[in-house]
Amino acid sequence: MIKTFLKTTSFAVLRFPSPKKFAFGSNKVTCYLTPIFPKLQALLTPVYRSGQVLRMSSELAADQNHNGVGESIGDSALEIPEVVRGMTDLRKDLFQTNVTLCALRVESSKISIIQRKVRLEKYLFKNLGRIKSISNAEDPKQKLLLFDPNLVKEDSAELKGQIEAMIREHAGDTDLQWELRTIPIAFEDWDLRRILRAVLPKELDFSSYSQAGHIVHVNLRENLLPFKKVIGQILLEKVGKCRTVVNKIDGITNEFRNFELDLLAGEDNYVTEVIEGGVRYKLDFSKVFWNSRLSHEHERVVKMFDSRSLVYDACAGVGPFVLPALKKGRINRVLANDLNPESVKWLKDNASLNKISPDRIDIHNLDAADFIRGPVADDLYKKVTCTEAEQDHPSGAYVMMNLPAYAVNFLPAFRCMMARHNCSEIAPQFPIKAFCYLFAKAHEDVPDKWYERRAKEMVREFVKENEASIDLIHHVRTVSSRKEMFCVQLNLSWNFLIGRDADGVQKRSCEDTDSDLVDSKRKKLD
Repeated sequence: MIKTFLKTTSFAVLRFPSPKKFAFGSNKVTCYLTPIFPKLQALLTPVYRSGQVLRMSSELAADQNHNGVGESIGDSALEIPEVVRGMTDLRKDLFQTNVTLCALRVESSKISIIQRKVRLEKYLFKNLGRIKSISNAEDPKQKLLLFDPNLVKEDSAELKGQIEAMIREHAGDTDLQWELRTIPIAFEDWDLRRILRAVLPKELDFSSYSQAGHIVHVNLRENLLPFKKVIGQILLEKVGKCRTVVNKIDGITNEFRNFELDLLAGEDNYVTEVIEGGVRYKLDFSKVFWNSRLSHEHERVVKMFDSRSLVYDACAGVGPFVLPALKKGRINRVLANDLNPESVKWLKDNASLNKISPDRIDIHNLDAADFIRGPVADDLYKKVTCTEAEQDHPSGAYVMMNLPAYAVNFLPAFRCMMARHNCSEIAPQFPIKAFCYLFAKAHEDVPDKWYERRAKEMVREFVKENEASIDLIHHVRTVSSRKEMFCVQLNLSWNFLIGRDADGVQKRSCEDTDSDLVDSKRKKLD
């Protein structure tokens, strides 16, 4: 099937920077196949994982303008001088060059109709920084149409004639004059991807960056570290609103989920503000966890809630699940928790920043397992035993555990969590669900379905089928090659929560369940 696809398409050669992402030409960093080409994504994922080089239609690439870093270099008439190759400290003056191209002088009064009716896009010069395909001429009554020097050349008499005919067909008998123009191109004009591709050795590739407010953060592979300074300087110059560039060192290695950072360029200032889904978040990027790539997951989950939902976030961070749910009126009240005191501080500040009343959010600073067995169990008991009118009964309870490297360790905390309340004679009239986030990692190339099976296996190592049924295994994102993030949505049985088996018989003392609880904040799952 892949061979058929390759034989029937015009190609540009591209190498995947990460699964399901492509560094295509556009104005930002990464380009995603989903949702524009979902079938193509499914087809090509195995090609990436096998480490092969992919040939992708250049026309498809042109459509993928989502978070990429600019157009790929390689246009023979538009190349950054080779002298910049391998530089480790930015010198803007070395990017200066000139391009000679064909320009067509037309009457200014005709520009509007030419733009609307004449299909010249494929021939025109692609805007590059300050250089636009339609430019001012010396005479204010005239404009210049600048053409792609790789397509329209000085000796392209036939093509020039066709262009003139296309214009006159719609603009009438107007004066058209061809001329050659030499245009200087400076560092300020080159786009980010061209610059990075020109500076780095040809065998190296910079794949992507993420941005949180004024902070741009990257995960540089070891072979890029000799060039980290110049990469930081380039990003500082080329990414909008960027004032700080950092490299994440060795991922998340501590119990509070914050990164060790290496300042590459700009200000030593990690307090920033992010807007996601209409909610404002202030945070210290060096002390708390934030991932802009999870915005769609936050939105997906929040849409599940209604005004009668009970929401308990065991790993709330600075509030990306609970704050939008509260601000948008999806829920009336939440219990939120995080082990990191800095996250708790910023969560409180962000609730105030978004004008959320303190009586709508009950914030704790506990280990997630202690939060589940304490405040969550206490609040559930109140809801289960309340005598409110039927329409006021909860529609469902949701316990969020977005700590992918550790969260499955919290699952045993649900076993017997309600036992101390002596509520075995009653049962809730609403479902109690746990959303357990995790990473499924492979050590070799495996089919996509393997990752979902592995996610299920990881959960089943801690809870049995009759204790918690799986409603959904939702794929959140591809983290890297051979590493996928999932949300396993569990429906917790009441017998499981009160410490009885499926037949309602207590199998052992609930005091014994504490031995099931690992030191969850310190045992990272590989």
